[in-house]
Amino acid sequence: MNEITISSMLPAVRNTALMRGKTYIGIDFGTSTTVVSIVSYDEYDHKIHTKSLRLPQMLPDGTLYRSEIVPTVIAWLNGCILVGEGASQMKYQLKKGKNIWYSFKIVANT
Repeated sequence: MNEITISSMLPAVRNTALMRGKTYIGIDFGTSTTVVSIVSYDEYDHKIHTKSLRLPQMLPDGTLYRSEIVPTVIAWLNGCILVGEGASQMKYQLKKGKNIWYSFKIVANT
């Protein structure tokens, strides 16, 4: 049975020279949650390492909340833009499409 690895899925990664000395950022902008990760190649153990970032998110009361998972929500509240958890907490107090946006979907023309 063949092992599923990053190299088997992305043949270009087999050439580790493409990765040396570089850091890559990946953003999974999902319908309900977003995750940001960094990827780098370790020349000592010859492995690709990934790490999800704990991103700061302003809450409605002004405090900062940090998490690797960011709700895919944007809100406009009292002249400020809230993104993530703070915006998510306002989902049922603001009007969707006017001052809060979530459940983003891209529809392709068919």
